[in-house]
Amino acid sequence: RGGTQAVKQSRAEGADQRPQDIDRALQHHRLDQEGRIPQQRKAQAQQERRLQQEQEVRRREAMLLQRYPDRASHDAERQQQARPFQALMELAQTQLKARQESLQHLQAEKARYAANPSQMPAQFPQELAKAEQAVQAQADFVRSVQADSDRLHQRFDEELQQLQALWRRSANAEGEPALLPAGHTQP
Repeated sequence: RGGTQAVKQSRAEGADQRPQDIDRALQHHRLDQEGRIPQQRKAQAQQERRLQQEQEVRRREAMLLQRYPDRASHDAERQQQARPFQALMELAQTQLKARQESLQHLQAEKARYAANPSQMPAQFPQELAKAEQAVQAQADFVRSVQADSDRLHQRFDEELQQLQALWRRSANAEGEPALLPAGHTQP
């Protein structure tokens, strides 16, 4: 009897412990799954973003190839977009030259008054300062237009490098010999 009672008691204790063990195991299992699921979602989201970025790159490349099927079309677009900068630069440099001549005239006049400064008109120093400011402002404008023009050409240079790679890849995909820059030979 004592042995059966101990077995019954052991079974009763085991029965009490089993649900607790099961609850702990389930809780641990849930936490483990919850820990993995966000990581899996994160990895999947990163992969989807990477795929979207690759698709966007391919879409842009296709648009670039469609817009500029060859070097001549790219060069023509560069020239067309550079024309306004060239015209503006010519006008700005003409105005700068005129303002510099005006300043030189005022500086020569100032030199004549050097011997007798009392004969200098009262407004003359302000006129001279205004002329110096105008020359400086026009020179700043010329530098600004030149910087804009340089940025335009830099963009076209970068675009041309990308296009040359795309043209080669496209020609190779079609089984045609790749277009190489002047002076280069195929290996």
